[in-house]
Amino acid sequence: MPSHRLPYYLCLSLWLSQMAYAEPNHASLVFAYQTDAAPVSGYNGRTIQGFCSDLFQALEQQGYSFSQVQTVDVAERFEKFAVRLKGKAGVQCGPDSKTRERTANLKDKHGAYTGAFSDVFAVTSTKLLVRNSKLTELAQNSEKLRIGLIKPQAVTSSLIQQVYPNATIVALADRAEAVKRLTLASNHANAIDAYSSDEILLYSILTDDLHDPKQGKYSIEPKLYGYSREEYVITVYNAPDVIYAINTWLKSDA
Repeated sequence: MPSHRLPYYLCLSLWLSQMAYAEPNHASLVFAYQTDAAPVSGYNGRTIQGFCSDLFQALEQQGYSFSQVQTVDVAERFEKFAVRLKGKAGVQCGPDSKTRERTANLKDKHGAYTGAFSDVFAVTSTKLLVRNSKLTELAQNSEKLRIGLIKPQAVTSSLIQQVYPNATIVALADRAEAVKRLTLASNHANAIDAYSSDEILLYSILTDDLHDPKQGKYSIEPKLYGYSREEYVITVYNAPDVIYAINTWLKSDA
């Protein structure tokens, strides 16, 4: 992946030695992350991986403890995770890109939870990982395309349906299913022609999941039209001191 794609992520090992002081004796945190969102977050069967692993270690070094460490899938992020906290302090780490729609879901109208986004640590845009053999259809005959999306993913789904209104949208469970169906023969009934996500995750799939000689059969197409910019952030609920500590950590490389 080109170094400019995740400028902060590539420097995290340096940041861990520059942690800001955090007040001791804070309430324990619930830490949630996704298992299939490398390089931002992942799980190797034993430990958290990627950016979220560095964040977890950083919070530990600041003296925070954890009452629970759990995984969340696409459907469980934001409101569902926040509601389950029942007022406890929680940190959600993963591809939780900041968007207009998601900003509205950080506070419950009944006061059950209050959330905040951290400072931005990476900027990305929505793109397509597409079979090179389907580039003509992508440009001219989108009604022949089968585009995979991990559902529910309202923001990306809305954008894709605006740009390719005639394409067939295929609901996927996770990253592994996306890779499997992308690598089926293009005429297979369960195959997809393209997978839509943000460019950070797509570059990770292209380099880590699609190995030679398959890798050369796919490309990542330019950003889509409309509101495709996304800003990677960490979501913190019911814990202003934690959001302050994380923001200080994120800025510590400056």
